[in-house]
Amino acid sequence: MTKRREILIMLLFIVSMIFAFWLINFDEFVKAVIGILIINGWFFGILILHLTGRIAFADSDQTEKSQ
Repeated sequence: MTKRREILIMLLFIVSMIFAFWLINFDEFVKAVIGILIINGWFFGILILHLTGRIAFADSDQTEKSQ
């Protein structure tokens, strides 16, 4: 993944988190549920991509083998 794409994904992540927490602060139940779904969507999406092998997190064993 290119550096520019990574930065865009991070910005999208930050903006959507701010939007989600802003929605959760409302008293209306529906808006709070939408905010929670946005947060869950990000975390489950990252988890699924990691489990399918498309995203690799830094692992101490892998970094030691590569050196």
